[in-house]
Amino acid sequence: MTSAADLLAIWDAAQGLPPLRRAQLLSRFAIDACGQDAQHQPPIGVANARMFALRRALFGSEMIGLAPCPSCKETTEIAAQVEDFVAAADQSCDDGDLSVEIDGRHVRFRLPTLDDIAAIGDAEPAVAASELLRACIVEPADIDVARIGELVLARMAELDPLADATLALSCHACGHRCSRPTA
Repeated sequence: MTSAADLLAIWDAAQGLPPLRRAQLLSRFAIDACGQDAQHQPPIGVANARMFALRRALFGSEMIGLAPCPSCKETTEIAAQVEDFVAAADQSCDDGDLSVEIDGRHVRFRLPTLDDIAAIGDAEPAVAASELLRACIVEPADIDVARIGELVLARMAELDPLADATLALSCHACGHRCSRPTA
């Protein structure tokens, strides 16, 4: 896979980086099953799959952690397997039909990448979602993003389910159910 020197170099490079920049670096470092070069920025779900594969190769499949319950603040232990996430998503390199039909118009789009997220910066969620959609709409250029956003986002989620990798949690103390991102 990778030499010890390569692993040390990536570790040093990632120290102190914000989470998104670290994810970009690790995604480019991880082996690309689709045969693309390391500079190609894949859709977010493929980048996540790369990082899960790298995590499995370096540390094994088991992931253990702690999370506070948002309801009662009790700490809950989390245990999951890398395969639980990767198996839930089709990790083929075929992007499928990247389009939706809305009011008789064919709207083509591409899947968002980590670079797209980085370009948005710290924008408010509503503004960020709008900017992300604008960046990913291929055609038509004159489409009203606010009107079509939910339909395009739903199609993106179908095509790239690992883009939003979350854990479903249940608090052992109060029974509250919630989900947490894996990153």
